[in-house]
Amino acid sequence: HLFNGREGQQGSRARLERDMGEYWGALSSKSITEAELHEKAKANSKIQPHVLGFIAARDKAQYVLDLFDRYVVHNADFPPCADVSFLLRQTLSSGGKVLLEGPQSYFLSNAAEKFWDSGTSANTDAAGMLCAARVNIGSPSLSPLAINIHKTPGSSRVGSGANPCALVPQHYFAATDSTKEDFEAMQIDWRDVCVQYFGSIGANGLLRPGAFTNHTGTYDLGVAMAAASCVHPSHREFGVTSGRP
Repeated sequence: HLFNGREGQQGSRARLERDMGEYWGALSSKSITEAELHEKAKANSKIQPHVLGFIAARDKAQYVLDLFDRYVVHNADFPPCADVSFLLRQTLSSGGKVLLEGPQSYFLSNAAEKFWDSGTSANTDAAGMLCAARVNIGSPSLSPLAINIHKTPGSSRVGSGANPCALVPQHYFAATDSTKEDFEAMQIDWRDVCVQYFGSIGANGLLRPGAFTNHTGTYDLGVAMAAASCVHPSHREFGVTSGRP
């Protein structure tokens, strides 16, 4: 463990070196050298400098340990370690208030997805967070309040997986290789597409399929709404590296 001793068979160095078996095995399976891997990784803008440094390092275990020391152990800006559950109980018992902010949204929860690889957290709804806080929510002295923030008119999510209330299918923009530059070129007025989009919602709450047309072309209504929302000056919501909503 990184927090325990460094040397010996159970030390962090030995454990890191044993874990390297998968790395070397993958290189062997792909018939690729570290030099070739480094060149491929360097050409990918998503690969971070510390990953490139890891590939180039001769002593990889020491490289990881040095990173840990630099950015965690000896980093004055790194938050101090503490018993969070104890601090929560201590605050509540003294009459204080605690804010629990969920790290992810509902459809990133392993409790909601059908396939485990689409989820990123154990249980992201209010009940899950309260349980993870390890406080006695049945205590009459507690008055939990859940605040749900929902994006409108269409939800989005990070990564692949279910998102039944999105403006387009989750993989649509990846499949069409569309980015914010394409959306800006569409020159869609956000208010114009909003009027048509919300005017197309039936009495049953479902959206009637339709197309939006302006001087640059004709687009699926959901695509137009997503594109206009992505590049709207007050939104600007898209992946830094992918450029997609």
